[in-house]
Amino acid sequence: MKKYVIIYTVLSFAIVFLYCSELLVSETQNPAPPDKVTLYNPSNIYANGATLFWTRPKSENFAAYKIYFDTNPGVTEKSSLAGCVTFKNDTSYLFKNLESETAYYVKVFVHNSASFSESNEITFYTTQCTCGVFTGEKQDNMILIPAGCFIGKDNSIATISYNFYMDTTEVTINDWNEVMSSASIIDTTGISIDKWKYILGFDTSTSIKPITQISRHQMIVFCNDKSKKHNRDTCYTYTSVQIDTNNSCIREITELKCDFNLNGLRLPTEDEWEYAYRAGGKEEYYWGKDGNTLMEYPYTASYPKTTEDSSEISEYAWWGYNNDPNGAKDVARRIPNIWHLYDMAGNVEETLWDIVSVAEREKNRIDYKGPDIGPQSLRRSIVRGGVFSSSKHYILTAWWRQSSLEFNCTFSDAVGLRTVCTHTP
Repeated sequence: MKKYVIIYTVLSFAIVFLYCSELLVSETQNPAPPDKVTLYNPSNIYANGATLFWTRPKSENFAAYKIYFDTNPGVTEKSSLAGCVTFKNDTSYLFKNLESETAYYVKVFVHNSASFSESNEITFYTTQCTCGVFTGEKQDNMILIPAGCFIGKDNSIATISYNFYMDTTEVTINDWNEVMSSASIIDTTGISIDKWKYILGFDTSTSIKPITQISRHQMIVFCNDKSKKHNRDTCYTYTSVQIDTNNSCIREITELKCDFNLNGLRLPTEDEWEYAYRAGGKEEYYWGKDGNTLMEYPYTASYPKTTEDSSEISEYAWWGYNNDPNGAKDVARRIPNIWHLYDMAGNVEETLWDIVSVAEREKNRIDYKGPDIGPQSLRRSIVRGGVFSSSKHYILTAWWRQSSLEFNCTFSDAVGLRTVCTHTP
């Protein structure tokens, strides 16, 4: 009898073990649906997007969040996919590339390897695209640009969600010399102090013409050193600087990054620049004229057509029509836009942070900054604003852009810069 009891007990344990093993395998292969999350109404809604927030699942039984949306209620997993957040610690998503003044319905789906759960459905209405309220607040030679939105020539919608300061004028030779005369020596290996000064491109001039004949690399050094001079953060970081001693220039800045959350000086993004140029205006020229210029060659337009039109442009910009004598002119000698920014059109072209990229900018974008670096063959900065030597009126418009400044030891007497810094309360 005892023998049969032992056999029965062993068989019972074996059956229980096999059952638990099968259950474990079954749960591993077919896990239960993940916990649902709660999706909150967005606190920041823009003309072309919104920031979404949701709760974390109680269990770690999930792999990714997927956001689905529709312009009608009743969102399902067959609706349009806004994005997929694959990191478990993310519980927010910048939902962008939306149309303005439109109702959107959204759900967050929590996925694991076999199934999903869905959140509550929320709805929000994107706002109208408008610029912020300009107060005229100044800081040094910079003026506060309010957060807001603009509609581009191609009907794209670009939102700037933060306030920022911008130089009221292009950086002058005097500005450059004041900063660079005490600039940090990055690499002294085989380079004398005098040689380093030459590489940075400064002298004793106090001219208020825009600084030109400088490279993008020199501009990066200028921004960081001016930030230090004004007790601000330095936005730019990099691993090394390569000096070309034969040509006395900065050949390369490796792994260059920009932290836009810091309050140091930096080059403007394209969208920051165009938003500041327009200052709330919808016309091509910031003085309220619109030539209805097409965005492709040959750029035919109805303005300017007459001598009076060209003379009007000359009141706001230095360009080929009033370029006598030839060359860059003293800053702040033409009429500024309504946000008190001088020479946004004409005088010298202004270098921006954005670089030539294989990928196109999103049509409806929020705080677009572009890539830090691009392919070697495309390593050129975007410039905007037009130049003193050209009579091509369309390069003075808000939308004109070109990629004329290479990264390395490339200089031009037509290209300068204007800096910005993010406003921190």
